[in-house]
Amino acid sequence: TDSIERHPGESLLFPDERTSLNDCHLRYYKYSQFWRNPGYNGVPARLFEFAHMGAIGWTMPPDSSIDWRCGGSLITGRFVLTAAHCAVDSRLGTTFFFGAV
Repeated sequence: TDSIERHPGESLLFPDERTSLNDCHLRYYKYSQFWRNPGYNGVPARLFEFAHMGAIGWTMPPDSSIDWRCGGSLITGRFVLTAAHCAVDSRLGTTFFFGAV
């Protein structure tokens, strides 16, 4: 089964279950507000507007903290498209966080 890490305050913003990957661009609109910083070309992005965009992290020893180094786009239920430099060595990202960008 898939393990989903919950973050502080998540229950205030996210639905408890994902119903479909086909609605990523619409899924969180009813929970959203504008970001304080402008997005692209001065046009603000709504919170969760780009739910298919996510962060890719690497688990770091000795305390298993997560080092967020790259971003990616969820292109199917099992695949994330990212830049080549994010996968050049044998250590691939181990943690993915979607839905808050």
